Amino acid sequence: MSMPYSSSSGLCPVDKNKRLAKDTDVVLATVPKSGTTWLKDLAFAILNHDRFADKNRHPLLSSNPHDLVPFFEYKVYANNHVPDLTGLSDPRIFATHVRYGSLQESIKKSNCRIVCICRNPFDNFMSLWFFINNVSSRSLPPLSMEEMFKMYCKGVVGYGPFWDHMLGYWKESMDRPDKVLFLKYEDMKEDVTFYIKKLAKFLGCPFSVQEEIDGVVEDIARKVNTCYSYK
Repeated sequence: MSMPYSSSSGLCPVDKNKRLAKDTDVVLATVPKSGTTWLKDLAFAILNHDRFADKNRHPLLSSNPHDLVPFFEYKVYANNHVPDLTGLSDPRIFATHVRYGSLQESIKKSNCRIVCICRNPFDNFMSLWFFINNVSSRSLPPLSMEEMFKMYCKGVVGYGPFWDHMLGYWKESMDRPDKVLFLKYEDMKEDVTFYIKKLAKFLGCPFSVQEEIDGVVEDIARKVNTCYSYK
């Protein structure tokens, strides 16, 4: 599988200096099993909160969030494919599990916005362990918690060590808070309406006073919670 990011191992078929990102793009960065689907639902609902008047026909109710917000490495640039993305309407929303240092250069140099979500590493570990055993071939023995724990601590998991991944985005969020927003999964779960408004402001589409009075924020929270629970 090819990846849309520069790498010393030469995994990427895309010229790292080619300008692919647009200033209006949004990139959601996560490690696997850290709230990726939920963040995709939230970002899509927020960025499109004024586009779908009929709440019962909202795309989140009928479409997979991984289709609405595609991964660079799994879909957009998979199988050595370099697509033409110029026809997509703005703002374009993408997702990635890639660490910050390995992102394509135009993503880092443009004014596109990056949102990273960090989950408690213990919960991330447990969720990842269950997931790996669920998707592994039945012909293979299950991966024990002890073996998985050793691999996790050594960073021998998909997309590398947890803390290396998180620190890259966190440091960038400190240096460029207008570029990178670093969120904590547990904090968001505690006060989702606050973080919906925070995320909307960061993404450049804050809610108007009237929208807040009309309950748009709460409606997004309910819609995303329903969709996420169902999925």
